Amino acid sequence: MIAWLGAVLLPSILGLAVVTRWTRPATRLRWVSSWARVGSAGAMALVRLGGARSRSQGSVRTDAPGIVVMNHQSVLDVLVLILMTGPLVPAFVARQRYTRAPVIGTGLRLADCPIVDPQRDRASAVEGLRAAMDRDRTFAIFPEGHRSPDGSLQRFRTAGLLAMLGARRVPVFLVATDGFQSARTLFDLAFGLGAVDGRTELLGRFEPPEVAAELPGFVQRLEVELDAGLRRLRTRS
Repeated sequence: MIAWLGAVLLPSILGLAVVTRWTRPATRLRWVSSWARVGSAGAMALVRLGGARSRSQGSVRTDAPGIVVMNHQSVLDVLVLILMTGPLVPAFVARQRYTRAPVIGTGLRLADCPIVDPQRDRASAVEGLRAAMDRDRTFAIFPEGHRSPDGSLQRFRTAGLLAMLGARRVPVFLVATDGFQSARTLFDLAFGLGAVDGRTELLGRFEPPEVAAELPGFVQRLEVELDAGLRRLRTRS
């Protein structure tokens, strides 16, 4: 996995960054989406060769505005979600620190992903997400904020999601994933692949209410539905 990042993904994304400097934004997004799908498929193939198991059910079209909400267990979650979506890579809501990672940072920039730093400036982070909704994109957000330490669903941090839905009422696609917690970090990934038995499922499409006062209740319902979906996945293991 690390070799794939360094030997294949890093030079290819740097080359893509140079080539797309002179292309239109729509063309750049199509190219980086293709790169992301090929890169994710290759990485997941290597992970499976290392003994991990992963299966997904459902898909989300990303050629119209929307938000994908998913629980967060591991460093593989983004790869799994990219392979469940298309034709465009979702605009992942990412923390500022990830922009310093060579492959990830360049990919985030080329895909025009919203970057937030809620610990340093929460108000600007929320406002940035609200402004991002002017774009006709499908966004992806992990409302827990961090990878779960034990795989169970952590409480939603709702400010960002509420800001996004408050700015624009778009469909929400709820995705539950489980069985990846043994690959929570890159260190875990290097030594715990054999314990990965991942299952990811699209739980459904949810339409937000038009009345602003009802949005907190809607987000709370998403949290309840995601927790229930995660529990169902665990009973099938």
